[in-house]
Amino acid sequence: MARAEQAFHHFPDVERALGYSQAILAGDTLYVSGMISVDETLAIIGKDDIRLQTATVYGILEQVLAHHGMSLRNVVKETLYLTDLGAFTVGREAREAAYEKAGAYPSASTAVEVKALFSPDAMIEIDMIAVR
Repeated sequence: MARAEQAFHHFPDVERALGYSQAILAGDTLYVSGMISVDETLAIIGKDDIRLQTATVYGILEQVLAHHGMSLRNVVKETLYLTDLGAFTVGREAREAAYEKAGAYPSASTAVEVKALFSPDAMIEIDMIAVR
């Protein structure tokens, strides 16, 4: 079990209410929970727009990484959960742009199609593992 000092909360009230941490730092390894394209009220950003949702998720994840002195350059593994794998040909552009902006080469990754995500309007969720 993680200790409180290892936890990071991007949306503290929501995460505590739902019973999870956005990220846990264990030694030099950061485990980042799945993130969808939402604001602090859990309203979807980019409904029906996979490119905007993907860009928003990477923007939030970059903030989580930065809190721990990391960037996408530190990400070694990510999993992308998509409600439509076919739509990701457009979303992939936002992923590539995020990694390019960070001066990083895309990490090892897995993409899977799922029936639904936390919000019915979410099209993509991404979790990550990063190492200092």
